[in-house]
This record gives sequence, C-alpha cells and structure tokens, in this order.
Amino acid sequence: MLNGGLVKVEKINVIQFGREQIERLMLSGRDGSARNMITVVNSLQDYFKSDFVPVTEIRAKC
Repeated sequence: MLNGGLVKVEKINVIQFGREQIERLMLSGRDGSARNMITVVNSLQDYFKSDFVPVTEIRAKC
C-alpha cells in the first residue's frame, strides 16, 4: 500500500476513513457531527452495497 511514503489513491477506502473520523469526532465530544457522518457513511455503504468503497468511485454525474 505504501510506495515511498505515499498511499495509492485507489487504496483509500471511504467507508473505513469515515468510520475512523466518526470515532475521532465522538472522542472529542462532537456527537452531532459524528451522527451526521454516520448517516453519510451508512448511505454510501448502502448505495455501493460494499464495505470497501475506493475514493475513486465517488464522482459527480454531470
């Protein structure tokens, strides 16, 4: 995963990243923000029907 200290963008899992951020928010007492982020992460997980969503899969439709 690491290549000269860099992470390949296709290896970044939005779901895992979101869950880690939720934990940080909860630990810092930002429960309202954590609940909002839980909603977003759960929605992404439902939409993609997967626990692994590479950041490269998140894009806008024009």
